[in-house]
Amino acid sequence: KGYNYILDNKLATDSGGCVLPISNCPHVEDHVVLQPQDLPPRHSWSVCTHRPLNEIKTGNAKEVTNDDGVCSSHENWICLHCGVVRCSRYVNGHAVQHYEDDGHCVALSL
Repeated sequence: KGYNYILDNKLATDSGGCVLPISNCPHVEDHVVLQPQDLPPRHSWSVCTHRPLNEIKTGNAKEVTNDDGVCSSHENWICLHCGVVRCSRYVNGHAVQHYEDDGHCVALSL
């Protein structure tokens, strides 16, 4: 949460970069319940499936959506607990919002 606090309060910027995998993470054993056969169809991975716009707590974030309310993003993450697809913190932050609302803390970048 410290890293999110720093980014969300604009105390530093995230310039991207590689993510180094670790071989033992307690979150994986406790929170990854999605099985490969339960993954949503690949064609749906490009659509952020967030709640209707009037239910989103966006704070100061600017919503970037199409006319139908769908996020205009190909930078999405899939929750490895329940399988929902949400856009990244660099778009509308719906993946972070999903974590804050539901506590699902492990996601994979699509």
